[in-house]
Amino acid sequence: MATVKEIFNYNPQEWQDHQAEILEHVVEGRKWLGLSREWVARNAGYSITQYTRLENGSRFLEFEDFMRIGVVFYLYQESLSPPYIQAWNRMVLFVKGLGFRLRYWLERLEDF
Repeated sequence: MATVKEIFNYNPQEWQDHQAEILEHVVEGRKWLGLSREWVARNAGYSITQYTRLENGSRFLEFEDFMRIGVVFYLYQESLSPPYIQAWNRMVLFVKGLGFRLRYWLERLEDF
């Protein structure tokens, strides 16, 4: 089974070819965290029917769906940390994102 990091690098054809594997990651992640389908669906912005269809494979899991569910898992894990760790993590993510933000704005300035 591919790691989540490898899944992020899939091209559209690989994404389609490995749907079952990706869905298995989503279901295992939810179960490992001990979260109910209803809780994940509500926090990811899905109805329970939509989320159940995603999990059982009757609806194609797109990259945006994978990211929305991943963010819910991350935020749940983050909420279990003490407040000072949460603040530290937010600061680290902000600093890591500065390079991307600067490059984005510099590229936009070059367009003018």
